[in-house]
Amino acid sequence: MRKLQRTLRISALAVLGFGLGKTVTTGEIVSGPDGLPQISGVYPHLAVTSDEREVGIGAVVPWAGRLWAITYGPHLPKGDNSNKLYEIDQALNPVIRPESLGGTPANRFIHEPSQQLIIGQHFVDASGEVRNLPYSAAPGRPTGTAAHLTDPENRIYIFTMENAVYDVNVNDLSFVIRYPDVQSKGDQFLFGYHGKGAYTGQGTLVVANNGRPSSQHTPLKPSGVLARWDGTTYADKGNNYLPRPAINSDTNYENSKSPVAGKPDYIAGWTQDFTVQHCEVTGPGGIRGNPNPATDPVWATGFDAKSVVLRVLEDGQWNTWRLPKASYSHDGSHGWHTEWPRIRQLDPDHPDSPYLMHMHGLFFDFPPTFSKNDFSRLKPICNYYKMPVDYCMFNGQLVIAKNDASKFDNALALRAQSNFWFGQLSDLEQWGAPSGHGSVWLNEAVPDGGISEPFLVNGFTQRTLHLRNGGHSAIEIEIQTSKGDDSWATAMTLNLPAGGYLYDVISELPGEWVRLAAKGSSSELTAFFHMSNPYPHASVPSTGNGRFAALANIHDTTEQSDGIIRAMGSSDLQLEFASDKGYHRIGKALSLEDIDSRAAEADLRSEGALSRDFGSDAASAWIDDGGTRFRLPKLDPLYDAPFLSGWARGEREVVTERKLLNVHGTFYEVPRDNSGGKRLLRPLATHGKRITDFASWRGLLVLTGVRDDAPTSESLVRSPSGAALWLGEVDDIWKMGEPRGTGGPWKNTTVTANRPSAPYLMYGYDRKELTLSTDSATTFTVEVDFLADDTWSTYKTFTLAAGETVHHLFPEGFHAHWVRVASDTATTATAWFSYGPAK
Repeated sequence: MRKLQRTLRISALAVLGFGLGKTVTTGEIVSGPDGLPQISGVYPHLAVTSDEREVGIGAVVPWAGRLWAITYGPHLPKGDNSNKLYEIDQALNPVIRPESLGGTPANRFIHEPSQQLIIGQHFVDASGEVRNLPYSAAPGRPTGTAAHLTDPENRIYIFTMENAVYDVNVNDLSFVIRYPDVQSKGDQFLFGYHGKGAYTGQGTLVVANNGRPSSQHTPLKPSGVLARWDGTTYADKGNNYLPRPAINSDTNYENSKSPVAGKPDYIAGWTQDFTVQHCEVTGPGGIRGNPNPATDPVWATGFDAKSVVLRVLEDGQWNTWRLPKASYSHDGSHGWHTEWPRIRQLDPDHPDSPYLMHMHGLFFDFPPTFSKNDFSRLKPICNYYKMPVDYCMFNGQLVIAKNDASKFDNALALRAQSNFWFGQLSDLEQWGAPSGHGSVWLNEAVPDGGISEPFLVNGFTQRTLHLRNGGHSAIEIEIQTSKGDDSWATAMTLNLPAGGYLYDVISELPGEWVRLAAKGSSSELTAFFHMSNPYPHASVPSTGNGRFAALANIHDTTEQSDGIIRAMGSSDLQLEFASDKGYHRIGKALSLEDIDSRAAEADLRSEGALSRDFGSDAASAWIDDGGTRFRLPKLDPLYDAPFLSGWARGEREVVTERKLLNVHGTFYEVPRDNSGGKRLLRPLATHGKRITDFASWRGLLVLTGVRDDAPTSESLVRSPSGAALWLGEVDDIWKMGEPRGTGGPWKNTTVTANRPSAPYLMYGYDRKELTLSTDSATTFTVEVDFLADDTWSTYKTFTLAAGETVHHLFPEGFHAHWVRVASDTATTATAWFSYGPAK
């Protein structure tokens, strides 16, 4: 019934105009306006670049009959000459506005009384005329713009990454500094830095930041803030600041700099509600401000070590809910890897236009009525791999502004570049099936009668709850459910022994939300959810006439076009390709040309040389990180040998601030080291292809390994010499095949008694089966690391006689991140896992 309701909602949106225009089929190359090529929703001619190490599209807004967008570099509080303000017409012709200021902007606001769009520090009137608030006068990296507390007809606030607040007159652009922009990560006036959202509601200016200036590699402890200002100034308090919380001067997490000397117009102080990483702050009125600011709710999103956090301010009080994370890549107490979570109504001109929300790898259908009395109907739409920065409707299509390829940790991208994605809301359902994880209690003391915050389970058909009690007394855990109101019913009770662990597959529980109640106390309690949905696509869509058929399968013996690719450093954004047929380049016209340049080819083959980025043995593939060997499933023995051009590329940044790992026919997402590294990887898809190299270019995913005999395809470009590339978009990856494979920590391995095996990946696979065998009588203990933090809990023990083999099918819906095995006797043993599509 819920699926039917969702289908009806999307159909209704089409009637209202949200499905107008050509529907984009993922992977399809079609002609856009005036014959412009489009691939998987990406128009290559709209790619943006700059001279900086990173170029993201910080905001995108339809205004004055045009689509306005602004790009940002990584740390440019005084602006720069290469990031631009773009004006795009309905024929998708981009114009770089001469008024461009550059910088690091991601703010946007429509000031309805003056009919102006504020985007970055540009003020655009209804006719498209642009005025600027120069960085020389108001420096900083603007991230939020909000309605004014006392004069909303004439003024707005601009909030920056280093926690400055500018109070700006929209008519003459004069301004009052409410607190200055303090570079080098702010100061102790407001906890945290890396400012994000700002919004006005219920008599306060609410702001968020999502980082801390010190101890940035430690994911636990305070980081970021959600804070409010009620308009009280330094002068109002007798030329004094209000007292600051002690956390503001704790230099373990905060800047060592004291607040600047006060001035009469400065903010007297902030009410710091939470020292937790927060990102978006908005409300039902979106980028136009709440229509009833005194009473309308304010929504805020954030995250901590446990989960995504969603808060609502009503009647001056915050209420909190917890949501799953689909990815660990966005974690890190620095806050750098969350650009930019949003909640946004796609087309405010239509009252029934949906609200879209994204955070930590999940898009959500966000109900505009979300409140403490009605928190129903919040539902995940899909997992994603790209970095969405902003989105809106334009010319009948959903437009997502992205941050694609940076140069931060990406030696094979010689120039930063990004692009937009165009499609329909229903297209998102063709990306990754919703999955995620998170906790309500994490190694923390819980009192008798303690009740957790609600955790979203709606939209996930497979759910595992892991419980671990580090305390000295047994406790009972009540699992309570709600359909999305304040009525909670106890669905079941679990008995958790002292020092014990248990799991329960709770897929059949009713309701949309779960919360836990402790009957008894624990000094160290953890409650963690792993949730998923079955793979929604064909398990192996890579044969016959499928859209990936041009790519050679691992067993193909036909000739193929493999080689090395690299985005070039020039501003015309060409891609170079060294194949078995020579050297080639491709530009925005999507014509792959053969180029006679031995020097350029030699440089590419040298600088982009392929090497083996993984190891393997009879048991499994493996990668090493931080002194630990992490074992991964194998797909086919042919991946243990190099291809024509060498070993298949193993690791590369395709989306900024994370790595794409290609091992044994499977693509994995790998967080940066400062967001957890390889221990927190997850599989995206198993492709089963001979993909030699992969790269991000002009917002596209480019793959090598195309069959020479592949027929003309909408995803294929070929040079006169026959060299070919496959073109798509990074979230096409989800359709390449369900994650699958076989292997384990041991295969006829000599095992030392009571020494656990290396960890073997379990996260992200559906059907999971274990085979155990031994030469000597022994008891095997199978342990799981559900937190991906190298803490282990006993899943089950198996006692085997000498020469015996046992098969174990894990319960449907059971998930953990890593698994390992130990034997209580020295023996020769096999521990073999088979992962794949559900039967």
